[in-house]
Amino acid sequence: MRGNSRVIQNQQQLLELANEFGSTSTLRRIFRKAFHLANDDLLIKKEKKFRCKVYNEEYKNAYQNYFARYEKTCTRLHFFTNTGSKITKNCYIGNCVLRPIKPASISYAVMPFQTVSGADKYCLCTEKFVEKFNKKNFTVDAWPFIQQDGSFDRCAHVALYSINQYLAKKGLAKKMNISQIVKKAEDVPTLTREYPSEGLEILQIKYVLKEMGTFPIVYAYPSKAKEFDFPPQRIIYHYIESGFPVLLGIKIGGTGHALVALGHSFNPDSWLINVRKALFRTTAPANFYHCSTHWVDDFIISDDNLGPYLSVDKNFFEAQANDKESGLVIVVALPKNVLVKGEDAEIYAFKTLSSNLRQEISNLSEQSSSYYWFTHLMKHFEDNDIVLRTYLLKGQEIKQRFYTQDFPTEFTDNIRKTPLPEYVWVTELSTPGIFAQSRKHLGTIVVDPTGDPLVSKNLLLIRHLPGILHCRNAKTDKMIEYVFEDDLPRRHLKR
Repeated sequence: MRGNSRVIQNQQQLLELANEFGSTSTLRRIFRKAFHLANDDLLIKKEKKFRCKVYNEEYKNAYQNYFARYEKTCTRLHFFTNTGSKITKNCYIGNCVLRPIKPASISYAVMPFQTVSGADKYCLCTEKFVEKFNKKNFTVDAWPFIQQDGSFDRCAHVALYSINQYLAKKGLAKKMNISQIVKKAEDVPTLTREYPSEGLEILQIKYVLKEMGTFPIVYAYPSKAKEFDFPPQRIIYHYIESGFPVLLGIKIGGTGHALVALGHSFNPDSWLINVRKALFRTTAPANFYHCSTHWVDDFIISDDNLGPYLSVDKNFFEAQANDKESGLVIVVALPKNVLVKGEDAEIYAFKTLSSNLRQEISNLSEQSSSYYWFTHLMKHFEDNDIVLRTYLLKGQEIKQRFYTQDFPTEFTDNIRKTPLPEYVWVTELSTPGIFAQSRKHLGTIVVDPTGDPLVSKNLLLIRHLPGILHCRNAKTDKMIEYVFEDDLPRRHLKR
């Protein structure tokens, strides 16, 4: 890179820039992403001798011991939209740090998620990171991307480091540096070589996540003796929809690799759901209900080999799960006391919904909007044609949602006084047309995640069906019912 600044305004200049640093596929993607975010007019500022926290740990533990000499500092490239005038905070795009090795790998990068125009995609695992340059602070809403160096740290290490940086920002994990993650993993003995690292095993990953102060849950496919039959896309969706990144262990060419799922697409015109009923004369799979993942085509993932914010067909993970030679591992770091799994919360919500709907509708006036929408929901329920969408939410956030909507005052007053756990499982109830085209729901089931669905007597906290509300105080086990006549479909948490 000639000088400390460069303007990139065409594809040739973009390729020349990549070739200057060794032109890896990851680096080319980062540059293309920055070019797109800058509307094809990109200003790059070069910061020499930058002391990167990740590379500094790698240097202390590895590179300083090599016979060949390696630099102690890195090059950091800052990306701006080229305005032709003074640089402002609004034109800052992000940055990437390049290890002093050719071809250059990326020690650290933060760039915002942005889709092409018209794409319906949601990256739910981003946080605000403050980056300092020329004595100014710039804020980037991003997923922290790190590429393995292939020696001191491998794909699972950097996936854990990225997850840690994100969760620590949210106050959900104890912050750890890359050396601490590598060393903690070594506390779990394996047959593989520790250095140069050959990667991590599942027990090591789980142990490191526990050391961060999280409570990890692991799903391993194919499941032994049919322990669970949920397709992996449902498992993945429940957690990333809740804002929790999902570490995915896959095998490609006989080699294990770690990815992190961050978000998903949404397709309002999903063909399969409509064709089942119109052409195949069948209803929801297993004759229960539609999971909202039927309207998801892709997951958004971060792959340290290729870059952040990539799209992967959700069916790829199901193929991995069903492959006896490959298998699939899903690991999620959850907060304390989230003991109920996402899929179990959804099944519990479904069973709660199915209790005596025809008796409940008799409480509503046939002329009311509540009656109309209750009838609509009940008809779809009896046809196995309802949609359930389940995610984890803070208890205070679900309270706030009830406060700000037009629910009966007596109900909202009671909700204010009713203690809820720090997190709750929320299942929205809808029907295909309303869910896909209008992005609305007809009711909500709120479940206590701190119990055990096999042991606990009652996990139900709030049950909202059109015109009918139930609120339970879990400490006193007192259930109160509210009936109101003017209920309408409500906009769901759009993501």
